Amino acid sequence: MNVNIEKFQEDREKQKSPFFELARKAFLDAGAEEYLSLQEMYRRCPSDLIVRREKPEQILSVIQNEKSFELRPDNKLAKYANAVLWSPSDGPRGLEDAFLEGISHKDGVVTVFGFEPQEDATIDYVPDATGGVLNVDRSLVRSVSATVTPESVRFIVLRIPIQQYSEKEMTDLELERLDRYERSISAKPNPQYICRGYFFPGKEEKEMAA
Repeated sequence: MNVNIEKFQEDREKQKSPFFELARKAFLDAGAEEYLSLQEMYRRCPSDLIVRREKPEQILSVIQNEKSFELRPDNKLAKYANAVLWSPSDGPRGLEDAFLEGISHKDGVVTVFGFEPQEDATIDYVPDATGGVLNVDRSLVRSVSATVTPESVRFIVLRIPIQQYSEKEMTDLELERLDRYERSISAKPNPQYICRGYFFPGKEEKEMAA
């Protein structure tokens, strides 16, 4: 076996994140439904969700401790994009922005979540501050002030580095990606990730299912 691959496999055991399993259990215990396909999960979502990348510990606290938090722009004097206003009909448009914005992660795990804005929410359009240089459609970005409650959360995405995820729980396609990644270690390949979605049914959907 290639020495680089052996080292990669040894490092995998050291790099596995306890945060993912902790968060996953908390979400499932709170009634979330786990999705291997984000596209399938997105189709179940209601329209006009606020979507953003958030500190993983913050999201875990909302679900596990049922603790609300305030989402407010850091600069009170100027409005700037801190979230995306998204509906399933938008498809992947806008979600890229939610994943790209921010640098927060926990053990390499990134969290992006969508919630229904409450009555206190303020959602303002802001022009694209990048001037289009990123070549990404940013027409859905918004400046948002809102209270995020446990009941308002509709979905959470956990993005995990592929080397931190258990092979036993990978799909066949993910195993193929892992194999290609391992074989290209010496060439310093681009990072590879696995995403898992957690959908939280709303009150109406729960009543219909009862």
